[in-house]
Amino acid sequence: MSNTNRMSVLLAFGLLLSMAIDRPASAQPQALLPNLQPLPAYELSLRSIFGGGTELVFSTLTTNAGLGPLHMVAGELTEPGHQSIYQRIHFSDGTFEDTLAGVFVLHEEHGHFHVEEYAEYRLEKEFAPGASTRIGQKTSFCLLDTNRVDRKLANAPKRAVFTRCDDFEFGQGISVGWGDAYRSHLPGQSIDVSGLESGNYLLTMIADPNDNILETDEGDNSSTIRIHLDMEAMTVDGLPGGGGDPGDPPGDVMISGIIPAMMPAGSVRAVTITGAGFADGMNVALVNGSGPSPRVSEITVQDENTITATLTAKSGGPPRMRVWDLVVGPATASDGFTVFPQ
Repeated sequence: MSNTNRMSVLLAFGLLLSMAIDRPASAQPQALLPNLQPLPAYELSLRSIFGGGTELVFSTLTTNAGLGPLHMVAGELTEPGHQSIYQRIHFSDGTFEDTLAGVFVLHEEHGHFHVEEYAEYRLEKEFAPGASTRIGQKTSFCLLDTNRVDRKLANAPKRAVFTRCDDFEFGQGISVGWGDAYRSHLPGQSIDVSGLESGNYLLTMIADPNDNILETDEGDNSSTIRIHLDMEAMTVDGLPGGGGDPGDPPGDVMISGIIPAMMPAGSVRAVTITGAGFADGMNVALVNGSGPSPRVSEITVQDENTITATLTAKSGGPPRMRVWDLVVGPATASDGFTVFPQ
């Protein structure tokens, strides 16, 4: 190659390099991070603890208002029943990167992994912070798209994407415009209030309290609601100025419960599902359990708040309690139904 040609090649390479260095940020792939926003707690009540004492129970819903999904995938085994968990960050060009974000812990009863240290619940006396602060024990979640919250957000899917807790290859998460609800009947959705006096309190939910998850905004990960506890009458009332009505469940479709909530294997039961936003044609199913899946038939939508159906639990399966998620349309009641051995 002549010196002239070599010089031309070097000049051309230098021009390309300079163009790459000077490429505007807008031309680079954008990280589509999630943004967790817990809504104020709802469906609050007081109940007696077996053996003595009182606890405050409540439902919660964490929404994703970010640019991309909260997507968590399992990594290497760290100890029996524990796996590293990685946040899968998606980019605008279709690629992704995984970054360490905590621990998956196997929930023995449910047979699937939960995200450890995902949320914290705090209750403190109004105008006396720290004097009587109580911390809830809920730390782990199976992350799912249980409730469609805002379909108008960019990148919000029309249908639920994260629907199973035991899909180890795909992982768990919350899609843009969707939320993950944990209802008041589930273990951990409570704070021990034994010995507290009646009065006004602040109930706060904090999502990702240890900042393990990368988000577009780390400053909106909590919500607080003002409530009045009457320890003698065993009642909870919402107060103005606390961010929401504790009795109104958020989202398009919600599941309040199913009656009865359990049945023996090898039996048939008529059940009633209560909630909000029910409509004809909605899928009703029990998913994410172990053993033969109970069959749902004779589904009748009585009104927007009531569905009746028949459940058939097959014989066989593991000789232990099997817990299932109840699905109605886009909503999921995690661990909403139990089949026990005969």
